[in-house]
Amino acid sequence: MTGFVPSGRNQGGVRPPWFTAGLASVMLALYVALGPQPDLLMYDRAGIADGEWWRLVTGHLVHADVAHLAANVLALVILGGVQESLQRLGINTIILLVSFGIVVIDAVLWLELPGLVRYCGFSGLLNTLFIAAVYEQWRNTGDWLYRALAIGGLGKIAIESGSAGAVLPLSSLPSVTEAHFAGFVAGVVLCTLTAAWTARSGLPLCALHTSTGSRRRVDLAICNSISTSCGTSAIAAHRRRTAPAPGR
Repeated sequence: MTGFVPSGRNQGGVRPPWFTAGLASVMLALYVALGPQPDLLMYDRAGIADGEWWRLVTGHLVHADVAHLAANVLALVILGGVQESLQRLGINTIILLVSFGIVVIDAVLWLELPGLVRYCGFSGLLNTLFIAAVYEQWRNTGDWLYRALAIGGLGKIAIESGSAGAVLPLSSLPSVTEAHFAGFVAGVVLCTLTAAWTARSGLPLCALHTSTGSRRRVDLAICNSISTSCGTSAIAAHRRRTAPAPGR
């Protein structure tokens, strides 16, 4: 990914996905030690308002039940582990994606969903990693299948938004589609910013190589097309939510 590439040794080889394994281990350890929906670590609006700021981070690492945990850990291993092992996404990149995703998702939960009292789970951040991994594969292969995957991921969120529930309900808590969409947008924003930076300066943000001019233009075009799809979906969702209820 332009601007989002590994920064370690053994460029082009396979290495253990240390960060992904560590993050998955933390989620598993928290569940084993504290069980489902631990009061101390959940995203809890009242607690955050009282100054318990750690909940803004820990809420993404704890889960509602075993099925919720298993689904998120499995997806993390696939999205983060495979990409990190093949050095498609470096440790610094994954840390940046997760950190930025947390900021965006928390902002949406706090500002747009004042009625949401409690929240937990890594699924929103999985959408951030998903779009970054898809973009990286797209950039390296040029296969438009990955564009279809990105649009499919956005379509899944749109379906969830319209049906007010997850496509594959795996948790005892209701799905928060806004968190999924916020995570998706966070990934798109980072991809777009790094592609734009590289196209402008010719210098990736965290790279060991530079892209050709044509490649940089393709990167930016890819991100712009995804950004446009996201913007269109967001406007449509907003109109659905604000539209007056039909008369009887």
